[in-house]
Amino acid sequence: CLSPSYNAPHPVVIDSALETSSVPDFSSERPTLFRERHGWCPYSERVWLALEVKQIPYDTIKIDNTGPGRKPSYFSGQTPQIRWPDGSIQGESMDL
Repeated sequence: CLSPSYNAPHPVVIDSALETSSVPDFSSERPTLFRERHGWCPYSERVWLALEVKQIPYDTIKIDNTGPGRKPSYFSGQTPQIRWPDGSIQGESMDL
C-alpha cells in the first residue's frame, strides 16, 4: 500500500475545501501537485502514482472540482497541475 509522499521528510497535504484561509507557502525544493480532491479524476491519479513510483518527494494540494466558486484563489485551470520549485506551472497529465 502506497502512502502519499512516503519518501518526503514532511510533505504538505492541503485540502483546499477545508483550509481556505490563505495562500500556502510553496516549497522551493519540491514540486506541488494540485490534484482532484475525491480521487475521481484518472488524470490526477496517473500523475500521483507516477510521482510515488518514481519516489519523487512532493507536496499536495487537493482541489474541489465539484462546482463553480470552490477553487482557491491561488489556483486556476484544471487538475492535475504541478507547480515546480521555480514557480512554473505544468498541467497536461501525459507531460508530467
